[in-house]
Amino acid sequence: IISRAGAYAQMGQNDSALADYNKVKVMFPKYATLYYKIGLVYDQMLETEQAILAYNKAISLDSSKAEFYFNRGFDFDELNKNENALKDYSRAIQLNPLYTDAYFNRAYICDEMENYEAAILDYCRVISLESDAADAYFNRGLTKAALGRHSASCDDILKAAELGDKTAKEYYKLNCNQ
Repeated sequence: IISRAGAYAQMGQNDSALADYNKVKVMFPKYATLYYKIGLVYDQMLETEQAILAYNKAISLDSSKAEFYFNRGFDFDELNKNENALKDYSRAIQLNPLYTDAYFNRAYICDEMENYEAAILDYCRVISLESDAADAYFNRGLTKAALGRHSASCDDILKAAELGDKTAKEYYKLNCNQ
């Protein structure tokens, strides 16, 4: 049943996926990954609050999975609950120090909260883990620009452009190529 539910979810047949997952829930009520998968289905349905409830249940059953916290953090971010999102991304990083997406998303939230130095640190961590992360170079460049570090900003924007980021290339032409 769980394989069929996963297939339904992949095909976008979310109601069928949830029906099958709910059948499995009756048989295995303490299967944390099941609730995580239910959260993923609710995310596909854009039912963010329901997804968070499913991730809460998954975490209550198994608090050792970085992806549980990451996805709940993403949903908190969707709801503009930045403090909650930061906590979940931080916990995901604690559980998996190589989780580049968690560093990137935490940096993005720090940017939104104007905590620029923290954002730069997280973008640096992404770059140290993935040297070709054009989006991290670009965002770090924008963050440096917000701090008035024009030259350093342009260096990062240029690197992002060299890595193939078209937005960075345009930004560089407009703001740095002088």
